Amino acid sequence: MKLAYQKMNIVLLIVLFLVSLISGLSSYDVNNIQVYLIAIGIIQSIISLWTIIIGSVIVTSEFGWGTIRLLLIRPQGRLKILYSKYLTMVIYTFLMYLLCLFVYKIILMIAGEGYAKQVWDKLYLAFLFGFIESIIYGTIAFMISSLFKTSVMSIGISIFLLFPVKWVLNILSIKKWWAKYLLFTNTDLSMYYNLTFMSSIRGDIVPAEVVPFSKDMSMPFSIVVILVYFIVFHIISSLFFQRRDIT
Repeated sequence: MKLAYQKMNIVLLIVLFLVSLISGLSSYDVNNIQVYLIAIGIIQSIISLWTIIIGSVIVTSEFGWGTIRLLLIRPQGRLKILYSKYLTMVIYTFLMYLLCLFVYKIILMIAGEGYAKQVWDKLYLAFLFGFIESIIYGTIAFMISSLFKTSVMSIGISIFLLFPVKWVLNILSIKKWWAKYLLFTNTDLSMYYNLTFMSSIRGDIVPAEVVPFSKDMSMPFSIVVILVYFIVFHIISSLFFQRRDIT
């Protein structure tokens, strides 16, 4: 099973490299910056999905393989073990984005300084906001994985909550005053910078400008909302994992 995950990781990195390379080489004309941004949306969807899978299995797999007992007999506390797993997920997600950003950076350096200046700021922000959104999804999956012992159930529930349920909530909450307090109306921070790119994880099927859900929303407001949910998710993860039976 571990070997299978290693092979999937290698395949994923190759796919991300090729998407970055092809989109970058296709966008030498500054007027084609949208090709970059559309590709980033695709990259974000791929990385976010894989982050969800990692967050779902990184804890439950230890129970499935029976290695959780070996971890817990060591002097480290449960929380230290739990968050070492979480940190692994964050670092791996960061490295995936860093790989794609590195490819784009090399292409922009070859393209010339003038072109690079006009493109780099948007790409940097798009990747930064994409990384934040992916970590949010991964954190939700990580929390759910702390509640179950089987990876299949954890992955299934995580994907169900983050795709169909997210879309339904966004549709039902249209023009509701409380909608701005929902997590999923605040996760995409690119809406405050008028970054336009396609992302299947948000349900867009064509490039479209993303704007704040409400006029009352701002970047600080969204960050505070995200942090509140983020803290709640980690409290739930910590409480359940500490009380979890390993037999």
